[in-house]
Amino acid sequence: MLDRNWDALKRALLILRFLRQEPAGKTALIRLVQEVMPDAYREENEKAQSRTFERDLDNVRYRLEAMVAWDAGLRQYVLQEAGPFVQAALPDEALSGLAFLMDSFTTSEEIQEVIRPLLHWVGQTIPHSQMRQLSHQKVPLQVNIRRISEHDIHPVVWEKVIYAIRQRRIVEFFYTSPHHERSEPRRHTVEPYEHYFRNGHFYLKAYCLRWVAPNGFEDGKFWANPYRLDYILPDDLVLLGTFVHREKRTRMIPIRYKLSPHIVRGGISRYFADMQVSQPDADGWVEVNASTDNEFEAYRTLLAYGDQCVVLAPPGLVDRLRQVAESLHNFYAQSPQTLLPANETEQVR
Repeated sequence: MLDRNWDALKRALLILRFLRQEPAGKTALIRLVQEVMPDAYREENEKAQSRTFERDLDNVRYRLEAMVAWDAGLRQYVLQEAGPFVQAALPDEALSGLAFLMDSFTTSEEIQEVIRPLLHWVGQTIPHSQMRQLSHQKVPLQVNIRRISEHDIHPVVWEKVIYAIRQRRIVEFFYTSPHHERSEPRRHTVEPYEHYFRNGHFYLKAYCLRWVAPNGFEDGKFWANPYRLDYILPDDLVLLGTFVHREKRTRMIPIRYKLSPHIVRGGISRYFADMQVSQPDADGWVEVNASTDNEFEAYRTLLAYGDQCVVLAPPGLVDRLRQVAESLHNFYAQSPQTLLPANETEQVR
């Protein structure tokens, strides 16, 4: 009896191991298990073999506590969560290394496509508490990465959002955007698609079905700017019905900007897709033509260049940067006594 139970456990562990690599159907999983355990699934007929396989799959789900779902489109089993028995908490040094990796390689859209599968796999192997901790993990100062994470992600928000993504459940929540008063959150109803880590924060990529302002104004049916998870309030966060996966019709926005000789000397970072770099002009400035599917991220990236970059297109991005420049000019045009707090004014005099 002990031998039979041990064999069943080994088959369940092998199924989990193979599903961690990629989705697979019953026939493929049986074949892979037999490559390691030649005596597995040697029942007298296919029906008996299928019963054994289903029991092994139940062991994966209920004894190993992994989330395995049947994907009708792929006609394969898909591992949604590996479960606690194959997770391993990382030591602080390793967690810092993972934070560095995520921060360093998620700015470029092209690199992001390459590295996302690795980060997704690693995310399944460490506890959820450590994934939340990444938004506060300090990267060694010598790697010169700015990390800004003022607020923690509430555990309820994390658990429900991750569950909603995996189960394709519509989610509704209050959101406290920094563009509005914190006391006046907006109510959003969204289809969640993925979460990702960038510049010290976790974001949610989602399709907004509806949002309602405190004054009753509402809008919806658009791909929203990424939601920061620490701006989602845990109170009244509810999961609604399931949704059908919506193919995002990516609208690539052409952008055009010029970089100063000072920036060009250090090499031009490839932050955007389809980048075409021209030859330096008479003053050494270089014009770049590129495209992006996220104007907000383009705004943040180009703003970081400060006065070493001039944005030429699109008009909406130019206007946004002009407003920021005017605000900064108006602020710093004030006298030092006006800018500084009262207890520091005396030092200026």
